[in-house]
Amino acid sequence: MKVRTYARTSPEENQRERDHRDLARRISEEGIVLLKNDGALPVAPGNIALYGAGVTKTIFGGTGSGEVNARKYVNVLEGFENAGYRVTTKRWLDDYEADFKAKEDAFFDEMRSAFTSLRGVADANNVLGKSFIYPYGRDITEQDIADSDTDTCIYVISRQSGEGTDRKPEEFVFLPGEIAQIRLCTERYAKTILVINVGSSMDLTGVADLPGLNAIVYMCQLGEESGTALANVISGKVSPSGHLSDTWVQNYAQVPFGDKFSAMSPEPLEQNYEEGIYVGYRYYQTAGVTPRYPFGFGLSYTTFSYEVKSVEHFQSFVTTKVKVTNTGDTYSGKAVVQEYLSCPTGTLQKPYQQLVAYAKTPDLGPGQASEVELRFDLRDETSYDDATQSYILEAGDYLLFVGDSSVAAEPAAVIELPETVTVENTKPIDRDRTVREIELPANRPALSGDVPRLTLASKDIHPIRHTFEPDRQWNVYKDIVSNLSMVDAVELVLGKGMHFFAFKGSFTVPGNAANTTPKLMKNYQIPTVSLADGPAGLRILEESVQYPNGTIKPLKNAISVFDYLPEKASKLLLGNRKFGKVLYQYATAFPVGTAVAQTWNVDLAEAFGAAVSTEMSEYGVTFWLAPGMNIHRNPLCGRNFEYYSEDPMLTGSIAAAVCKGVASRPGNYVTIKHFCANNQEFQRNKASSNVSERALREIYLRPFKRAIRDGEAKAVMTSYNPMNGIYNVNNKSLLEDFLRGECGFDGIVMTDWTSTTPGMASPVGAIQAGNDMIMPGMFFDRIPLLLALRNRTLDPTDLQRCATRIVKVLLESEQGKERIRERKLDRKR
Repeated sequence: MKVRTYARTSPEENQRERDHRDLARRISEEGIVLLKNDGALPVAPGNIALYGAGVTKTIFGGTGSGEVNARKYVNVLEGFENAGYRVTTKRWLDDYEADFKAKEDAFFDEMRSAFTSLRGVADANNVLGKSFIYPYGRDITEQDIADSDTDTCIYVISRQSGEGTDRKPEEFVFLPGEIAQIRLCTERYAKTILVINVGSSMDLTGVADLPGLNAIVYMCQLGEESGTALANVISGKVSPSGHLSDTWVQNYAQVPFGDKFSAMSPEPLEQNYEEGIYVGYRYYQTAGVTPRYPFGFGLSYTTFSYEVKSVEHFQSFVTTKVKVTNTGDTYSGKAVVQEYLSCPTGTLQKPYQQLVAYAKTPDLGPGQASEVELRFDLRDETSYDDATQSYILEAGDYLLFVGDSSVAAEPAAVIELPETVTVENTKPIDRDRTVREIELPANRPALSGDVPRLTLASKDIHPIRHTFEPDRQWNVYKDIVSNLSMVDAVELVLGKGMHFFAFKGSFTVPGNAANTTPKLMKNYQIPTVSLADGPAGLRILEESVQYPNGTIKPLKNAISVFDYLPEKASKLLLGNRKFGKVLYQYATAFPVGTAVAQTWNVDLAEAFGAAVSTEMSEYGVTFWLAPGMNIHRNPLCGRNFEYYSEDPMLTGSIAAAVCKGVASRPGNYVTIKHFCANNQEFQRNKASSNVSERALREIYLRPFKRAIRDGEAKAVMTSYNPMNGIYNVNNKSLLEDFLRGECGFDGIVMTDWTSTTPGMASPVGAIQAGNDMIMPGMFFDRIPLLLALRNRTLDPTDLQRCATRIVKVLLESEQGKERIRERKLDRKR
């Protein structure tokens, strides 16, 4: 029997691709952040000089599992030419292409050598992250400048990062050669614009203050429509409306405990989160440190005014109405309205302020106005008290501020709480480590002028209660699982095979991350479904081949790092289009997570999720391994591009919107990841994230809680790392008490791929802790589980509980129902 697949046999572009490319462009345009502009922008189409690595070698997204294999990518050069610009520096760009190829070939040779000396899965995971630092090309000459025949120059700098390794300090700064090239441009051109094509923030020392640098644009990494979106913003066709989702420091020395991050730590396997709750702008503002660009910052081609019309509350819900007016006379634009809360310091330390709500206006023409509504629940802004193991709101004045960034927010109201209120009682999360945290003097923004004063009584704040009954979610499908043998139950909790281990007689998505087991369909009607990586779209193969015997083989590598495999290995993995039917799957490459967050537009984020869900149904994917929602604790984390922000509220709200979009097609599931405190890539499968209970709950767990509550996420992926000395995969208090007890999560938990490699997390401990599915399911997982059942060190009830949760989501999935329908049709035939 042939492997079933929804892949197309025609390479022709369809309407869905065109619609989703248009959506990707719109998200990209709103995710671009204008950091500086003295009036040089916008620039009308005409002659233009383009220099820098990112012009022809535009980076569309990071490397690793987050890659997307799209039909076509538009680089900066093509985007500008399509927009009507005449690029007049082709000689320099051609020379750059030759230089790039020579250096890339040398890197390929280095990587092939690394692959031939691999020792084990853990070693392979770390080799995955080696990145190629793009060269900056030859010197820009006076002849290049003269031949360019224009007074306007754009310099595009690029940096790549990805899975398996963190950025190094030298990758965070501009290289001396790049600074020299940019300086020359500022001296020879009337207008010089710097474009930053990087997935996370950079140190702009040496370039930001150059005389003659007229504008700085943070392009980020924008997926398949990168060049189109940038050209539209540069030309003024679209006014920039993105705002930073992170603080940009003056230099790396400003980052709290940055000298102890990742491989720089004297104890790299013990990552102590000494900054505690003071992450990102919470630290910089409380400590009085002035960054280069503050959290929430972003310029437009026009200006806006903000007028608070009213602040009201119902119980603990606070609503602020703000009138936004475009005060410019030339350009239209969209404004981002941000609301911050400064909490009173009592027995617990508090940050200077924290984001509680935001909204984006529609496109406003000159003189036009719009009223937006900001709404938040004060219970979401509690502080965690270790002494009582509860979330509390301390008595005092809560100060409310509204503006367009964290440093440009004006007083809006005072909310008085006469007495301390306990909002939510919890159970502690197990730990084998403690960490000593920084203590900062109390620092709050000053009030100026008369603002409304609201008083909340303790009765207005309804407590949140939990039953902590983990079994309550799995009884519905218990009878099905009770008929399984223990061997079959083990099969169910283990995933099956990646794209290069294609198998017959089942359904698959070429290039997927794995499937669930196909072995239980015949006797138990438990379907097999497919899982595909994200989070910038679906990572599946755009081209594969199906041989006459049914086997499906890739024609291209699903992850670019496999391009470095020795030639013999590649021949084993890849198929030959001459000997079978070619299959096509064209997914959309959307902007990376950071760029999506920089839109500050939940409607676009939800539309993005809905578009991915449409492609999931088109190709037969049930679990999208996304969104990635770890906090940007440090700007050097190699996978920051996949994640959203340094702020838990912005992270959680954007993630929840994406989750809602995917869930708009019932039975398609997100898999929010990486749970939790997974904030570095170096030794990610060994390094323990040592973090206090308070910081863990207020910063690192809060986004996941919001995505579950507001986005109804149905799957969670645990991270590779231990936390406080205990692997998250094996931490029952984290998975059962917090995730299911406190968050009310009713889906499944799965491991990250090969998390349970010997010497790392325990597969038996995973099942005992409530980590339902072990991915991708290896021989070194099956044997310990069967032995533990035989030796009675694994309670069969724990295994059945995990199996039942899996059965529930499989039977309720869109593709699971389709597999059962297909099975019935096969029987009739």
